[in-house]
Amino acid sequence: MVSAARVLGGLSAAILAFSAAAASGQRVQFPTRLPATDAVRLATAPAAPPSPKPAPKTEQPRPALVSQTVTSDPAYVLAPNVVEAPEVIVTDPCFPVTSVVPCVTEPLCSEHKWQFFGDFLWLQARSAEVAYATAFNGPIVPPPPPPVQIGPVATVDPDTDPGFRVGLSRVLRFPVRLAGSYTHYESESSHELSIAPPDVIRSLVFHPGTAAADADFLEAHAGSGIDFDLIDVDYRGTFACDENYVLDYLLGLRYAGLTQDFHATFSNTTTIEQVATEIGFDGGGIRLGVDGEGHSSLTGLLVYGRAAASFVSGRFRAHYAQSDNIFGTVVDTGWKADRIVPILDLELGVGWTGPREHFRVAIGYALSAWYNTVMVDDFVQAVETNSFLALGDTLTFDGLVARGEVRF
Repeated sequence: MVSAARVLGGLSAAILAFSAAAASGQRVQFPTRLPATDAVRLATAPAAPPSPKPAPKTEQPRPALVSQTVTSDPAYVLAPNVVEAPEVIVTDPCFPVTSVVPCVTEPLCSEHKWQFFGDFLWLQARSAEVAYATAFNGPIVPPPPPPVQIGPVATVDPDTDPGFRVGLSRVLRFPVRLAGSYTHYESESSHELSIAPPDVIRSLVFHPGTAAADADFLEAHAGSGIDFDLIDVDYRGTFACDENYVLDYLLGLRYAGLTQDFHATFSNTTTIEQVATEIGFDGGGIRLGVDGEGHSSLTGLLVYGRAAASFVSGRFRAHYAQSDNIFGTVVDTGWKADRIVPILDLELGVGWTGPREHFRVAIGYALSAWYNTVMVDDFVQAVETNSFLALGDTLTFDGLVARGEVRF
């Protein structure tokens, strides 16, 4: 009997020691995404050391699952009515170190600290054409009969031209990022018109008080250009985000610079007449907007949309000059005015993102509208009529945008 009791006591002690050692090394892993409404209640306690070898002829007590009392050893203090549990280790990409709290506040979409991008722009300016000449039946001699147009109005209209945009952003503290970008665009276009006698060309851009206003020409050539530069600094935040979509808002500042120029040359056998205008604008203001994106975690395909409104306060400066090869400059005038120019930017497109979103490409359609803008044709007409009231129109740009982006 004594030998049997000793064997039984030793076997019980060994089983208890093995159970405690196994419990102390157990690892439990939560899913990387838990709903915010799930309650997680965890308790940790150090592993219990093996019980001492029982004395002979003594029955080994059975361990309790729930502790209601406090033992004399501080290492074994447990909260009342709390089931003893082994140490729980949560591994989640949102937390770089071991934690006992599941990821519910900082989703996977915030793991990229830096973002660099470059855009190729292929845009055309709309509502920026200038009608500069018309072909009439001739010759026109006093008393002049009403002239009859014999061809389309000669117009210089901006073409589709390339531009670029580059930028970067840095996460300050989830979900806040600081972003900056620079955009540059240049457009050049030209048009020419020639005619054989007895038909003639008349100008539509000369000052009516000059002798050249009623002169007949055989050749005409015109060119125009539109350039703009944008510098944006944005404070961006995320107000909705998941593994498959993200919605951001932005609050920022914008600098906008716009230049429009026009020149035309008319010639006949004896005279060369020229007109040149230039309109410039520089200003700064606030910018508000939203960005949205959704993508498939299986294929990496994505759709995106961006919308922003800027309110830029600045000054327009315009100049008009007319000259010829006989008298030199015959008209030289200028005009300036302070304006607030609202700018609306819209973009919609599709793309693809690589594994863990470190690299992506996208292509889309972009539209930008500049309101309350002084245009070349309006300014020329104001010089011809000597009326500079209510100068302001809408200049728009639209076209394709292709983006390459790196995130890490």
